[in-house]
Amino acid sequence: MVWQLAPAWEQRIGEAVASLRSRGFGPDARLGLVLGSGLGGVVDAMEIGAEAGFDEVAGFATASVKAHAG
Repeated sequence: MVWQLAPAWEQRIGEAVASLRSRGFGPDARLGLVLGSGLGGVVDAMEIGAEAGFDEVAGFATASVKAHAG
């Protein structure tokens, strides 16, 4: 089975990828990690090559709960 995205989704994904590339995510990035509430401290134990908040990625919603970094 071959998956094919609708053109609108391809465009949205392309915009999100471009946003991440502009934040330092290279084509050889092997891992993307999305942390939920209360897990932000996990990054203290990791070597971070690049990072982006939800508000910095095209098409992603911004945090809407007070005290959430987003």
